[in-house]
Amino acid sequence: MSRLLPLLFALSTLLPAVALADPVEPEKAFPLSARALNDDTVELRFDIRRGYYLYRDRLGFAALTEGVTLGPAEMPPGQTYKDAFFGDTEIHRGRLAVLLPVSAPAGTRVVEIEVKSQGCWDGGVCYPPEKRAVRVDLDARAADGGLLGRALRGG
Repeated sequence: MSRLLPLLFALSTLLPAVALADPVEPEKAFPLSARALNDDTVELRFDIRRGYYLYRDRLGFAALTEGVTLGPAEMPPGQTYKDAFFGDTEIHRGRLAVLLPVSAPAGTRVVEIEVKSQGCWDGGVCYPPEKRAVRVDLDARAADGGLLGRALRGG
């Protein structure tokens, strides 16, 4: 036990430094990619940085490409969280894969999807809601099961 106390003390002195760390930009906290899985399904994937989370009920998706329609998003359940501002809510940490049914007119090769999200850093900062656009190459689904889409910064 006498050896454990100095170790615990040393660790406790590091905690304030971690708590004072600066949050990263939303693009780094919540990286987003997209790919076509098959003829009618796109996977949107958030690789949420450690110490950050996304609100489930703040996620939204809209087709930006003319003639394209989206079905209801399918995603795994999140974890229940008691939020200081929103009360009891559901959040996602780590990797979040969202399956999005897509209906595109014949001949459509690229689909652009607007992704709305909002998240927070455990260090006490919540980001304003944001919109990003992702482009998905539908032709890539046949060749390699889907090419990772490129997230475009939106406003």
